[in-house]
Amino acid sequence: MAKPEKYELKSGAVRWRINGIYLGVNPKTGKQARTNLQGFKTQREANIALKRIESQVAEGTYFENVKESKDYTFKEVYEKWDSEYKHTVAESTHLKSSGHFNNRILPEIGHYKLIEIDHDDIQKLVNEWKRFTNCRVWIREISRVFQYAIRHKYAESDPTEFVVIPKVKKDNKNEKLFYEKHELELIVSELNKLDDPKIESYMRLLIFGGLRNGEVLGLRWSRVDLDNNLVTIDQAIGRRKKGNSTELYVKDPKNEPSYRTISIDIKTASSLKELQKYTGSNGLVYKSERGGILSDSKSRKWLMSLVKDAGVEFVNVHGLRHTHASLLFEGGASIKYVMHRLGHKDIETTMNIYTHVTKKSIEDFSEKFSDYFSGF
Repeated sequence: MAKPEKYELKSGAVRWRINGIYLGVNPKTGKQARTNLQGFKTQREANIALKRIESQVAEGTYFENVKESKDYTFKEVYEKWDSEYKHTVAESTHLKSSGHFNNRILPEIGHYKLIEIDHDDIQKLVNEWKRFTNCRVWIREISRVFQYAIRHKYAESDPTEFVVIPKVKKDNKNEKLFYEKHELELIVSELNKLDDPKIESYMRLLIFGGLRNGEVLGLRWSRVDLDNNLVTIDQAIGRRKKGNSTELYVKDPKNEPSYRTISIDIKTASSLKELQKYTGSNGLVYKSERGGILSDSKSRKWLMSLVKDAGVEFVNVHGLRHTHASLLFEGGASIKYVMHRLGHKDIETTMNIYTHVTKKSIEDFSEKFSDYFSGF
């Protein structure tokens, strides 16, 4: 008796697949066909799909929907998939996915008939998109639609499965993910000159707390314990679609490990206490002038001003989390502790930062070692 198979993604997440089940002769191709379905999140979901397939094969109705849906375009199937997908992710995640499809994918293949899209069509897209950092993301999005189509018998295979995505050689010399300690000292020095508890506490939570920008925006006074210098993250601010525009909204943190309580340093706690004198201790810590959610672009504006005055290169706001991680690693913190403090879901994300920091340390040591022996 056929059974679903379990497999793991690179992230460590478990998925189930149904492969190799004989379906009969496909009337469209005249060839024998077998299942190649994957991506089921639970064994139960895979078993339900398997029973449905076995029943349809026994009744001789498996290929009926394939014949009926032969005229569906990629866009039409995408819209079917999206109507389900949007209920399974945060609205901010759905907004990002919609952007990938509307701005890049649908203009290219939205008008194609789904069953006529083949490997060569997708490989051609890859060759055109390879210079973009989001190339893999776009192909993965296309694959999601085809996996949905396979499960609903709008298609038999996923043409993205065997495409080759060339590796684009990066200029690592110009890659900068975080601030070095001496650069951070210059930035903090400029921050102290502002005498503005709102900006100071906000930026210090990013730098010395390692919070995500959305987590700082969503922080409530009820979750700030200034007696014990603790901050609890249990919500964040995201952006979602509203009509023809977008809006900020309160949402759950990025993932389960993002729910956490972390300690903050004395100076950060002090700046929060000073801010509380002006704002009171109710609702969100950081609000707009009208009392609503503070714009998610404020931190970028503040950071750009600080680095300009400090005379250092600009690294994006998310880079402050990498900066925080680098400080922790240099201070001797364990990978497990850093993973918890930053709210990372899988260790691979933490290890990527650790590898970069370690590589920089090795390069610095090599340079110092060379200088030391330069006189011999």
